[in-house]
Amino acid sequence: MASSNGKDNGKNPPLLVPHIVIDHISDLAPDMLLQLGIRHALIDLDNTLLAWGAEELDQEVRDWVKSALEAGLKICILSNTRSYRVAFYALQLGVPYVGVALKPSRTAARGAMRLLDCCAEDTAIIGDQIFTDILLGRRLGLYTVLVKPLAMREQFWMRMVRRIEKMFWPQKMGLTDK
Repeated sequence: MASSNGKDNGKNPPLLVPHIVIDHISDLAPDMLLQLGIRHALIDLDNTLLAWGAEELDQEVRDWVKSALEAGLKICILSNTRSYRVAFYALQLGVPYVGVALKPSRTAARGAMRLLDCCAEDTAIIGDQIFTDILLGRRLGLYTVLVKPLAMREQFWMRMVRRIEKMFWPQKMGLTDK
C-alpha cells in the first residue's frame, strides 16, 4: 500500500492526489480506516469492486465487504453507471447504493452520505479513477483511497481518459497499458 500526504509534489494538484493508493480493495484493512476515524465508505462499482465487463463479483471482494461491515464500517456504492445495474450488485452485498452519480459532481455523493447519516470527517471514498472518485472526494473533504483498476480492458472513451490519467497516477502503482 502506497501512501500520500496529499500535498502538492510539484506535479499533481492536491485535488488529484489521493490519501492512499492500493492495488486491490482487499489490501485496505477496515480496521485501519476505523482507527483513522473513518466510519463510512462510498465505494465505486466498476473496476473497484467489479472488473469491467465481468458479471460476477469476486469472492475476495464479497469477503472484504462482509468483513468491513462486520468491523462496523457503513458502506454505500456510489457509481456513475445505471441505477438498476448498481442495485443488482448492492443487493448481493447488502449495502445501499446511488447510481447515475455523475461524479465528480457532489450532489449524488451528498445523497449517499445522507443515506449513511455521515459527514465528511468520518467518510472515505474508494475508487479507481482520479478524475471522478479522487477529485470528488477531495472536493468534499473526504479521505480518498485510489485503487488500481481491476481490468485494463475498458470502453474506448475510458481508455482515452486513462491515458490522460496516467500523467497523474502515483508512479509506484505502475499503471500500464496491459
